[in-house]
Amino acid sequence: QADLSVWAGPMNGGETLEAGRPLELSVSVDNAGPDWARQVGLGLALSGAWPNLEVSAVAPGWRCEAPVVEGEHTSLACTGEQVDSSGHVSQWFHLRAATDATMAGRTVELAASVTSSSADPDPADNAARTTLRILAPGGTPQP
Repeated sequence: QADLSVWAGPMNGGETLEAGRPLELSVSVDNAGPDWARQVGLGLALSGAWPNLEVSAVAPGWRCEAPVVEGEHTSLACTGEQVDSSGHVSQWFHLRAATDATMAGRTVELAASVTSSSADPDPADNAARTTLRILAPGGTPQP
């Protein structure tokens, strides 16, 4: 058994982003054990088309596919062979993309989900969501 969980949020911890600054989001995958999680998959979906989305700081043993843009949605998948069960080592993923003034007023939603071939005694925490509102340059909300 491997009790996986996933967390998603803005790297700066805020709920808003000024247009022109980079969109920066983080995702972590953790395993509370008792066993190592094997054949782990992480799915990420963002609202909006983000053709230049970059994924970095990928933990050793993980591979992420190139982002796929379909209409106004961007998705990508990452796979890892195993996740430690010590509970002390989070597997971090950082997503980054450019924004511009035309994006002011948009809300970006990131959904993340994690799966494994190992049995999970508590799958309720295998999905996470976060939202970030893009403000006009200068930090003014758009209607």
